[in-house]
Amino acid sequence: MSFQELSKKIEELGKLNEQFRQLTDRRLNEIECRGSVDPLTTQQINRMNNQLDLCQGEIDRLKATAHRPSVGSVKGFNQEDGRYQKAFCDYLRHGSTSGLEVVQHKSLSQQPGDRDGGYLLTSRMHEIIHKASDDECVMRKLATVVTISSDALELIEDTTKESAGWSEEMSVVLDRQEHSCLASKKIIPVHELYAQPKATQKMLDDTRIDVENWLSERLSYVFNSKEGESFINGDGVNKPRGILSYPEFGADKIARIESTEPGRITADSLINLFFSLKSKYTKNAKFLLSREALQQIRLLRDRNGRYLWQAGLRESNPANILGAEVVVSADMPTAISKSTPIAFGDFRQGYHIVDRQGIRILRDPYTLKPFVKFYSTKRIGGDVVDFDAIKLLQL
Repeated sequence: MSFQELSKKIEELGKLNEQFRQLTDRRLNEIECRGSVDPLTTQQINRMNNQLDLCQGEIDRLKATAHRPSVGSVKGFNQEDGRYQKAFCDYLRHGSTSGLEVVQHKSLSQQPGDRDGGYLLTSRMHEIIHKASDDECVMRKLATVVTISSDALELIEDTTKESAGWSEEMSVVLDRQEHSCLASKKIIPVHELYAQPKATQKMLDDTRIDVENWLSERLSYVFNSKEGESFINGDGVNKPRGILSYPEFGADKIARIESTEPGRITADSLINLFFSLKSKYTKNAKFLLSREALQQIRLLRDRNGRYLWQAGLRESNPANILGAEVVVSADMPTAISKSTPIAFGDFRQGYHIVDRQGIRILRDPYTLKPFVKFYSTKRIGGDVVDFDAIKLLQL
């Protein structure tokens, strides 16, 4: 990737945005003059939307490539011992465990809770999977990610007013402490997520195939799609709890801002959503929405005729709505009646993702002959930790 290539794509995006503005202006003129929109104009707007998405996606890919360190430059827990990687590849290809037993690597020790045993992936495979997660899982880019070695993350929620203060007030604080113990505990457990990619023995015997890379990519695809969905829609039962799973009413809830028109995203409703967030969260606040919702927003203007959606032509100035960055997720609902197609807030303060260190794999050549199945597990959790940091738009 060259920066010249990225620069050309950004320039192309700017031209596409100008063409899109001209089309939307023509659409408004047709509505004012004729009372309806020419179907050809609608087709051109839809086609331009697709071109904008493709161009923006290519820019995001080029940016990610530019900032991604090489796998070999990152030290992992197995990287200091190349013997483990060779023995592990022999295990993947032929099922031989003798090399792994000789290595007697410390990472092979079975930890409490690893019911299925198996072997930990190599450092290289961990890096490929983690990099893919960082690049492709939207919520991982937004939320706080914590890696643990136990079965749950415990957070203390201190609701006492005296938890901080000036030093001269310390004597008063000490007097009040015994009467103000209002701290509560938030526990985010990890849940087991599994994947079972399959291969033929003929493929595994082919030395030209990079089996580590192939398996890592297959695991990345399954893990990212499943965990990304759960961070937004998960019900918390044997999976992470998502931001849309909490009821509209109750002690634990994310406030919902009603749209000003039934079943439609409007400029006024977006402005109301924006200002419903407390000031302390607005600095890092972002809009999280579906691609279909973004398409509707691209046509919206404020009362002064300015578009609410602004294209990002520089890395330091990404696409935004009302100055807040826009992030698209396929797991967010479409904009239909009774849906919540847009979330807005500081997700880093509002949501925690918990990773249990280590991904394990067990080779199974028996249950699905003639295929070889690789039963792989990772443990992951997620939950809302600050309900005030996120708001939802309710249609």
